[in-house]
Amino acid sequence: MRSKLLAVLAAGLAAVSLRAADVDMVIAVNGAALNAHPQVMQLREKFDREAKSSGGKSFAEQLGALKLTEEMLENRLTAYISLDTREGAVVIDTKEGKAPELFEKLRDILNFRDGGTKTEVAGCPVYTGVTADGSRGTILLKSPSQIQIQAGESLPLPLNFGRISKNLMLEAKSGRLVNIALVPTEEMLAAPDAMPQMKSLRMITLGLTDTKPEAAIVFEGLFKNDEAAMEVKGLVDVVLFGFEQNQALDNRFFRKIESNVAGGKLTYRRVVDDGLLEAILQTVGGRFGRLPKAAGPAAVPETQGE
Repeated sequence: MRSKLLAVLAAGLAAVSLRAADVDMVIAVNGAALNAHPQVMQLREKFDREAKSSGGKSFAEQLGALKLTEEMLENRLTAYISLDTREGAVVIDTKEGKAPELFEKLRDILNFRDGGTKTEVAGCPVYTGVTADGSRGTILLKSPSQIQIQAGESLPLPLNFGRISKNLMLEAKSGRLVNIALVPTEEMLAAPDAMPQMKSLRMITLGLTDTKPEAAIVFEGLFKNDEAAMEVKGLVDVVLFGFEQNQALDNRFFRKIESNVAGGKLTYRRVVDDGLLEAILQTVGGRFGRLPKAAGPAAVPETQGE
């Protein structure tokens, strides 16, 4: 009786959980490489200096308030998402043997009501429960070095990476600090308002390279051929030129952008130099008031005309 019940449960879960074949978008963060990058280390030092001078909490103290540790930032996080169903799962790759410890910590971080319920799915230990904000979450220990987290009403089955597109898996495991990759769905390509040139789009990626001493933001679009890529490049160049001329926008975002087309791939690349960092910090800091603002150019006093 018990084995039949488990079989029915497993079949039901397979029907309602995220299926690997449905995944058409990945978001990957290489925690260890990101935290070791010189520019990230400089930003953290700047954050701590300004927090100290203003009586605020350091970066490490803010981590502690969130029940996070420096070691957790060393993990690799990858979100696997279905654009059609809006379902997704986050996979955390830890150092060998560290996943069971993190598995228990995550239960505390998610703050399940009454500690949640511990069960087993497909041979993997699982915590499931309702968080303080009323949402339902699940934590699955896939292996001694891997955890899967999923939100929603159903328990997830471990993702079968072998059924995910090879191109998406290559992007998920890329050497970039941060990488986002998307394979357009048939619905997106067939949309009535989609530009004809975009119907030949095969994949889009947006990433932050691990180049030193300066990282670079790289946007790429893979098309069926160079002709299609060149047509889209012409349209994008016009849009970027308009942004650069718009006085309401900080044009440091649009300077020094390099572009090229090769093998059907359209690439835009912008080095993350001091000017771009200042623009990002000023924009984010001014909007949210949580990040230290970089020192911008001194204001020029207005003078009365003679």
